[in-house]
Amino acid sequence: MNKPSQETINRALLGDPDAAKECTDNGVAIQCPVCSCDDIGTIKEYECYSIHCPCCGETTQGYNTEAKALSCWNTRTDLRDIAKELYAPKWISCESEMPRPEKPVLCFGYNGLVKDWRRFVGAYGNDGSEGIWYFSYSRGICSYPQNAITHWMPLPDAPDGSVRETRCNMH
Repeated sequence: MNKPSQETINRALLGDPDAAKECTDNGVAIQCPVCSCDDIGTIKEYECYSIHCPCCGETTQGYNTEAKALSCWNTRTDLRDIAKELYAPKWISCESEMPRPEKPVLCFGYNGLVKDWRRFVGAYGNDGSEGIWYFSYSRGICSYPQNAITHWMPLPDAPDGSVRETRCNMH
């Protein structure tokens, strides 16, 4: 048995059935589709084999051979969809939590200029007495009172996967 290339493992993680079969044929369990753990193990109980993630506890059902359990694990596209949903950014209510000051976030609130509910990229700040949301637009920077924005969510990482710390200097 040869260990599959990292490219093959990555393709299997993305749901490619041929890549998943190659990993299975070579006895390799791809990382957990729920928590991305690499420390995947086999459990044998009463002549049944299961593949198990020790980090999040995700486990296949029991199979009569280790190869069948591994095949099930490596083709769990159903879990990939669940994992994407679990870890997708979600709107956060401003009533429950405010973002870190001057950190750009995606905002949802009432835009008084166009008299409609809109999404904006903006930053939360403090003018000394109360919270203010700042946004840039074609003519400069505008601000809204704290209660004009009802929800926010973090911006996604840069396209290359790196995280760039950005601050809005809105003052």
